Amino acid sequence: MAIFNPGVPVGVLALLFGLLVRMASGAPPESLLDGKASGVSIIHDSKQVSTKRIASGIEIAIAPGADSYPGLSIRSEDGKDFDLSAFGHLKATITNTGDRPLDIALRADNSGDWKDGPYNTENIFLDPGQQGTIHVIFGHCFGRKKGFALDSA
Repeated sequence: MAIFNPGVPVGVLALLFGLLVRMASGAPPESLLDGKASGVSIIHDSKQVSTKRIASGIEIAIAPGADSYPGLSIRSEDGKDFDLSAFGHLKATITNTGDRPLDIALRADNSGDWKDGPYNTENIFLDPGQQGTIHVIFGHCFGRKKGFALDSA
């Protein structure tokens, strides 16, 4: 799973709550990433990104700079892929605590060259102080249009 800012890099601070929602009806949501998450690594894909774990998720700071897509990836600490086959989508609630608008994307990847598009992604635009939720429904991209048939296992 990757989170990145595909717009012009700006100084921002955002709060992320990473949630997975079970497909089975009546099952409670489960958190992949919260302040207590173990077995999860946060990998900065850019030197412009820094993070801090907090009780409700992670705090992400994206500094100004030259990188086109400063972001981070969330992976298992043991290097294995997450088995998300019991889930139908990823959901992240983002708060823009900065003073400039943000374009934030959430992406779930399968193995393979990114140029071949083995991923599902959605994005959200947030004004300063605004909070919003991104849903990545497996098999759909960019406005819930049919996308790559993600293997969630």
